[in-house]
Amino acid sequence: MRKLIFGLILSLTLTVGLAGQDKMPMLKSVDKDEALRGDTVTATGSNLGKSVVAGIYLTHAGEDLELKVSEQTDTSIRFVVAPNTKFARWSLMLLTAGASPTYIEQPVKLSVVEKLTPKEEPPPEPPAEAPAPPPAAPQP
Repeated sequence: MRKLIFGLILSLTLTVGLAGQDKMPMLKSVDKDEALRGDTVTATGSNLGKSVVAGIYLTHAGEDLELKVSEQTDTSIRFVVAPNTKFARWSLMLLTAGASPTYIEQPVKLSVVEKLTPKEEPPPEPPAEAPAPPPAAPQP
């Protein structure tokens, strides 16, 4: 009987714990690796709606900068990099909404740069060779 009660309590505890994780916000990527001051950037992930996420920040070496959100859905947050942001590689951090707001640093990075790194263009493809003409028909 004790094992049954213990098993029920354990399963209820795990169920409640897992249910709370369903609403955990998570960033998975940003639409660009580098951004200039004033650029608009879109971060994508899950559980990012206003009822779950109250704010988004850049964080680097103990400095946290709140970002101005221009659009927010359950799967994305579009924000603007402030004009006075230091040039550095920043982590993104979310502030959860609700009774117990919590800061959660995300595994997503954004480099704020003075000048964008030029992207390497792929080498040009060699020109296609013209097909050889068919052999001439023998003359009688």
